[in-house]
Amino acid sequence: MKRTMGALLVAAILTGCASTGSEREPEPAPEVDWSRYAPQVESRIEDLASKGDCDGLQREFDTADANDDAMRKRTGEGTADLLDYLDAEMQAADCY
Repeated sequence: MKRTMGALLVAAILTGCASTGSEREPEPAPEVDWSRYAPQVESRIEDLASKGDCDGLQREFDTADANDDAMRKRTGEGTADLLDYLDAEMQAADCY
């Protein structure tokens, strides 16, 4: 009896986790104050995102991360908005 109950419980859990075939809508990318960045940054990132270029998006992420202190000194704010945006774009592109 315990085995049967255990098997039913496992089956119920797996059934509840099964995909219904419908994909969740992707969450909108976080807002970025693009005025704080060079004009080509937005177009370059949008181009990479539209192509699903994971390596390029990761390079942009690494660059934004490396420039966080300099941006904070220059504008009073770091690059967290851009990092969040790039992370969302990489998730949407199935980079990880």
